[in-house]
Amino acid sequence: PLNLRVIPWFEYGFASAYRQNGGRILAQYPDWAGCDRHGGLLTKNGFEWLNALDDRVQDFMLQLMLEVLTHYPVDGVQGDDRLPVFPVEGGYDRATQNLYYRETGREPPKNPRDPDWMKWRSDRLTQFLHRLYDQVKAVRPGAIVSMAPSPYPFGYEEYLQDIPTWIRHGLVDWLHPQLYRRTFKDYRRMVDAMLRYCTAPDGSPGILLAPGMLVKSGSYLISGDDLTRGLQYNHQTGLAGEVFFFAEAFFQNQGSLGTQLRNIRPGQSPKSPF
Repeated sequence: PLNLRVIPWFEYGFASAYRQNGGRILAQYPDWAGCDRHGGLLTKNGFEWLNALDDRVQDFMLQLMLEVLTHYPVDGVQGDDRLPVFPVEGGYDRATQNLYYRETGREPPKNPRDPDWMKWRSDRLTQFLHRLYDQVKAVRPGAIVSMAPSPYPFGYEEYLQDIPTWIRHGLVDWLHPQLYRRTFKDYRRMVDAMLRYCTAPDGSPGILLAPGMLVKSGSYLISGDDLTRGLQYNHQTGLAGEVFFFAEAFFQNQGSLGTQLRNIRPGQSPKSPF
């Protein structure tokens, strides 16, 4: 038996569409749109964004996740580098500006990277995650809340993901930062940086910490040597495991990487890295 756990991945998160001028959601609910400082639709790297700071948008996403958890025999829910996330360039819709003024007595700065403005928006995302965590546990206490954010501090500087605060307040059970690098040297450097911020107050990880490893992307396929060294380094540093992006890598070339993985981790399937 593979002993798999099924955790739906809400990959798009607070993104509305990709190069579709907001897509179907914003066509139906245009006032849910995120806005940049020029008043235009918030767009970053081709993705168009909902206003992740809007209570209605947050309620929509929360209800969707709880619906899946309630009606299907899944083991938890997972967000990623778009949940909970809001591009740092956003927050300039009228409702968010008014809310910021009511709470701080100031207008939002024109500079979207103003530290206080960044923290205020990031805190609202953290509050959403807190609400998500509490409601998931109320529906099913044993359900897993898993997150696969961008690496910190990049994830904070560009998308307002305050991972150290998530960890400090116990808002995630499993954390899988996406350490997607194409050489072992670069991957090791990312693991070392991750271990500096993914710690509880007592110095322990405090959560199940298993980074995302890039094993395939387009024509790229990880080498056998880099796979072995990456897994050995994860074990050496005391990590709980790893998440592979993505599984098809282990079935290419007559399954050579899959065979190698089984030899590194005896008795485990390439689809079950834990």
